Amino acid sequence: MNKKVILIFALMIILIFSLNGLANMQAGEEINWQVMSSGGNRGTSTNYVLSGTVGQTAVGSGNSTAYAINHGFWQPFSESSSCCIGVTANVDCSPVEDPDISDITRLIDFLYLSHNPLCCAEEADVNVSGGDPDISDITYIIDHLYLSHKALPACP
Repeated sequence: MNKKVILIFALMIILIFSLNGLANMQAGEEINWQVMSSGGNRGTSTNYVLSGTVGQTAVGSGNSTAYAINHGFWQPFSESSSCCIGVTANVDCSPVEDPDISDITRLIDFLYLSHNPLCCAEEADVNVSGGDPDISDITYIIDHLYLSHKALPACP
């Protein structure tokens, strides 16, 4: 009996706080963008910009057939509706933006084997030619990963 009374009392408290929150809502409320972290800074040079935040524990992106989400403090707030984020070459749309051998494999598979649609054609246009992905995009990724380590172009 005593447990039942405590449970009912706890549910009433939760209900009161919930109703109080609903009563205080106003039309047009918004959540402002803020960053809470342990610190961070922005470093620049002639060719590069690096923005970072200490204490950012979860970063990256996730997607499904209908939705895409970026998580972490630093977001690409742009008017573009492109699926390409940051730099090109994440052909397999993995959560890790850095290209690797699986991106090369995925592009070869698309061009010469299965022809299964790419999750993001803009990511596969590695040389930012504006056209469909081709062999030059594969060679660009290989060059970036294993030869000259030339920087990847920013997404269009």
